[in-house]
Amino acid sequence: RPDLLECPTWYVVLHPDTGRIVGCGGWTSHVPNQPENKQPHLRHFATDPKHARQGIGTLIWERTWRDICRDLGPQTRLEVFSTLTAVPYYESLGFVTVKRMEICLGSSPPVPFPSVLMERVPKE
Repeated sequence: RPDLLECPTWYVVLHPDTGRIVGCGGWTSHVPNQPENKQPHLRHFATDPKHARQGIGTLIWERTWRDICRDLGPQTRLEVFSTLTAVPYYESLGFVTVKRMEICLGSSPPVPFPSVLMERVPKE
């Protein structure tokens, strides 16, 4: 996703010794591929499997949430299209499942990819 590389609200974590990317993620103010839908959305959170369970995802989430609170306020409702394996991670951040769905990847031909629409609604 070259557009994410240019997005100021998408972040990478570099390994301090090698400078290699070990994690990434962020957010946009709209649903992916739907710029007219102004629902804030988490985007492409991932951690290199060799560096899993070391707090990298949490570090990215904390930066993301801090920036969302600054730009949109702490009462902002968020969405994410989660992979099936990432559902527990997003649940740990307060997201709940809305529905299972498929996202089409690619264009010729598009490949259906199982996904879960999740949302995080701030507590009153």
